[in-house]
Amino acid sequence: MKAPDPSFKTNPSIAAAVDSKHNAFADDSTVHNKGQPTDEKSIDRRTGNQKSKFTTDCKQQHSNSLACIEDNYENKNVCQPFFDAYKKCRYEEHQRKLEMNAKMTGGGGDDGCVIC
Repeated sequence: MKAPDPSFKTNPSIAAAVDSKHNAFADDSTVHNKGQPTDEKSIDRRTGNQKSKFTTDCKQQHSNSLACIEDNYENKNVCQPFFDAYKKCRYEEHQRKLEMNAKMTGGGGDDGCVIC
């Protein structure tokens, strides 16, 4: 492989044109949506969150599990307590949502009927 020619000089105007062509948002990061939906249909009116977002009350357990996997990618058995904690949190969260939905629809009576 040949060494680069030391006498070669870059042309700043050409470099800027190439950069702007291939990276349209290089100078204005406020314009770029960072890969997220931008239309109003993607926003949940009740919460104000984007519908594509993963929302849960178990964010801490989730991040602990992922951090453990990153640290112990060769031996995931070490992470089992983190997996179990996350699974338990998601199960409890799901049960709370079911109870809340049952109350909102008038179900949840003593007879155990959710639809009644």
